[in-house]
Amino acid sequence: MSSYTPEISSFYISELAKLISGEYSERMKISHIPFEVKCSSGHIMNSDLYGLVRIVSQLIENAVKYGNGEGIKVTIESDSDGVCISVRNKGELLPEDELLFIFDSFRRGSNSHDTEGSGIGLFTARTIASSLGGSICARRLEDSGEMEFTVYIPD
Repeated sequence: MSSYTPEISSFYISELAKLISGEYSERMKISHIPFEVKCSSGHIMNSDLYGLVRIVSQLIENAVKYGNGEGIKVTIESDSDGVCISVRNKGELLPEDELLFIFDSFRRGSNSHDTEGSGIGLFTARTIASSLGGSICARRLEDSGEMEFTVYIPD
């Protein structure tokens, strides 16, 4: 997937939170993984709702796959310039020098040795974010032992 054609519409970002929560809350409960989706904004954005759902779903799937099961937290916030979505999970922290490369196609982190995958999920997430004029990045939160993936989409 080297290109993505967005389908732009207007929606409340709380709708994105509801879709993500509806898709994953019960599954996480069954898997005994603490799961939280926070959205404190009534902001309306013009973007691709289902493209954003695909991005966040990919990040959650990775959090399930590579996390340690101690929790996944999705936070959706907005400001006058755009929307920021973060997905955090506890688990093995990727080395700092891998963070820039994990969004490349067929590139997998060093924590993937015992886990199935093809290395295109984060690439696809970045492709969709880019098609919406946005960006995606990853960082290590050493204090909490979490990985955080952040998507920013301008409005």
